[in-house]
Amino acid sequence: MIVRVRIGTADTLIYVPVNQTVAGTTELAAASTLNRHKVIGAMLVMSATGTLRFTDGVNDLTGPADVVANGGFVMPPLSRTTGKDGKSYPASKPKEEPKPAPKPKSGKPRFDEKKFDKVFGPLVRLVNERGNAMGKGPNFQRCHHLLNQFMDAYKAWKGETA
Repeated sequence: MIVRVRIGTADTLIYVPVNQTVAGTTELAAASTLNRHKVIGAMLVMSATGTLRFTDGVNDLTGPADVVANGGFVMPPLSRTTGKDGKSYPASKPKEEPKPAPKPKSGKPRFDEKKFDKVFGPLVRLVNERGNAMGKGPNFQRCHHLLNQFMDAYKAWKGETA
């Protein structure tokens, strides 16, 4: 049986792959006095007929679930979960919309491109200087190529925000 289980809160997710070849118990996460563990999504396929149950290490949290050979189930992630305070919360943090760039004050540029040129130009010259001193082997060529790719992407970004 191979299982990949997500455990955690909206802040921390742990992906736990499980490959259990014989009958027995597999601990997904060690008990913690500071945290409550929750299985918030799972997919299970069993290569042999067997029984599955979730426990907290002492007590059963579910009844036995009999699964036939090559059968299984999917437990989709919850849309809501209950916090330590007993209140209901979204199971994952909502994605934040990117904030629009603030409007510049009249006559003032949003971003001073000269600051970028002041830093990037010397970096390129240092890489070339090191290449002249140490040799322009494959790693130099790779660095040079990556700097060119970066500059192309930066120019495209600059064009889309102009």
